[in-house]
Amino acid sequence: MASYGLSLPITTPLTYLSLFGVSAFVMRGAACTINDIFDRDLDKGVGESLPARPKILVHPGVWYLTLAGV
Repeated sequence: MASYGLSLPITTPLTYLSLFGVSAFVMRGAACTINDIFDRDLDKGVGESLPARPKILVHPGVWYLTLAGV
């Protein structure tokens, strides 16, 4: 690894790996939320073909944005 060649402590690559992992998780959640909000009208058409499914009162994307603090 590059940290061995540069004589850096092992915490340096672990820090970057953890930042990358957290960033990927947050960006994935944000992308799914934006997709859910933009496809709201399309999802209504899918729900009509499956009447046995329970209806939700608040869109899941709104819950995610609320919990994320945006």
